[in-house]
Amino acid sequence: MKVLQICNKPPLPAVDGGCLAMHQLGTGLLNSDIDLTIISICTNKHPFEKDKLDEGYLEKTKSEFIYVDTDINVVDAFSSLITKDSYNITRFFSPDLDQKIEHILKRKKFDCIILESVFVAPYIETIRRESKAKLILRAHNIEYKIWKRMAKQAGKGPKKLYYKHLSKRLKEFEINVWNQVDGIATISSQDKAYLNKKVDTPVVNIPFGIDLGDYEADLNESNSVFHLGSLDWKPNLEGVSWFIDEVIPLVKSDIKFQVAGRNIPSWLGKMNQEKVEIVGEVESAKQYIANQGIMIVPLLSGGGMRVKIIEGMALSKPLITTSIGAEGIDVDHNEHVLIADTAEDFADQLERLYADKNLRKRLAINARKLIATNFDNKIIIQKLIEFIELI
Repeated sequence: MKVLQICNKPPLPAVDGGCLAMHQLGTGLLNSDIDLTIISICTNKHPFEKDKLDEGYLEKTKSEFIYVDTDINVVDAFSSLITKDSYNITRFFSPDLDQKIEHILKRKKFDCIILESVFVAPYIETIRRESKAKLILRAHNIEYKIWKRMAKQAGKGPKKLYYKHLSKRLKEFEINVWNQVDGIATISSQDKAYLNKKVDTPVVNIPFGIDLGDYEADLNESNSVFHLGSLDWKPNLEGVSWFIDEVIPLVKSDIKFQVAGRNIPSWLGKMNQEKVEIVGEVESAKQYIANQGIMIVPLLSGGGMRVKIIEGMALSKPLITTSIGAEGIDVDHNEHVLIADTAEDFADQLERLYADKNLRKRLAINARKLIATNFDNKIIIQKLIEFIELI
């Protein structure tokens, strides 16, 4: 089988959950003897860093990278208010990439083309014109829901209205795309259930998969408290800000909350400086998680599946998150993770976990067992291949 994977950012280096999800899928396809070609957008936010990529990987995937300027343009952003375009999407269209896709499709016939996220859907017209391959949308999130939730959290004023506008335009675009493709691969079971009610297009749940052998469990007794995630993703920044501003003041224990990840705004470090330590970007996310204690994922908006939660559980980290954070992972409160949706409950659960090393150990062991059972990449990739063959 010949597969073309079109990515909205380079899968490697895997600097965030989206990159890692694309890389794991690509690796799984290669390990299943699939002839894989990758075309990836690279941007100022996610540049092509050849020195960080393995030459063997580039050769095996026949990777090509096209620069697209996706930076926010104020004029275009406001112009979208009076058009029917989704500004979230139009930023990712490039004539250069469109021509590159056309050239590749003229040169080689593919059995399947995987669109990694709705952000590369603007190229569907060219793909359909040049190829008879089965077209699969990998829905990392239902994007309009993220902006709808963010609008709800935004209070009143222009920001709320603009977020609602973005959500509305995204919804219109996404529904159109769902009906254009031959199949949809969601990352969470909740998204699959939602799409099954909305479209007749075949849908399969293909969660983020891992090779558990790459994640050595570390049952240390540390009760350090940390968050790891890119803070240029608005739901992460929103959640961490809420945790620092609303939850930490309710915590009586002498905690120090470490914030690690890319693009942390300077103003965040000025919030509650006594109990917050800004770590910044770390060399190895996996190693950083392994060395820490209690993982905090305080998401108030967002969609899909939180890859960092999967990694944290695989590395046997006791974890506290919200109901939104736990979506798509099928965890049970007090069995695999602790779930809290209010500042008061979040603070109570943190106090409880911080003080009880036996609870930390029990959650950590159960979390890893769940990942081993439900998120094995070999099984997940085989399920995807079968889905492609059936549609």
